Amino acid sequence: TGKTFISAGLCFDALQRGYKAYFRSMNDILATLRLKELTSTAAKEFKRLSEAQLIVIDDVMTLPLGRDDGNRFFVFLNQIYETTSFIITTNKSPAEWARSVDDETLATALHFAEITVFLFPVYRKPSDRMPIAKLGLVQLSFMHNLI
Repeated sequence: TGKTFISAGLCFDALQRGYKAYFRSMNDILATLRLKELTSTAAKEFKRLSEAQLIVIDDVMTLPLGRDDGNRFFVFLNQIYETTSFIITTNKSPAEWARSVDDETLATALHFAEITVFLFPVYRKPSDRMPIAKLGLVQLSFMHNLI
């Protein structure tokens, strides 16, 4: 529905303006968090992300997370949310995140998020003349402002 395209454009714009910005999938973030103590590559990536001014995290909670991964993810966000802005793309609400990680406390840790929802016609290919759905949903969560 365009979440990735919009958020990638916002990340590109931040880079053009001189911010340290990174675009990562949820799976990329989790792999870094799992391996940061085991490999130097993951440790360097963790350091880069920890020093970022903007991190775009694509497809958050697309697949259910185990409790360990949920804890890793929310601890990471909690460690850097005061100095880093986030754009999170998702098809799920924070309430659905709670069910995905089976932990209401973890999911409500995102109380500081500003959620923006965009509704527009959904086309799967540029050649499509008719939308496949009347309205598409793009939900971007903005955490901390880059100004």
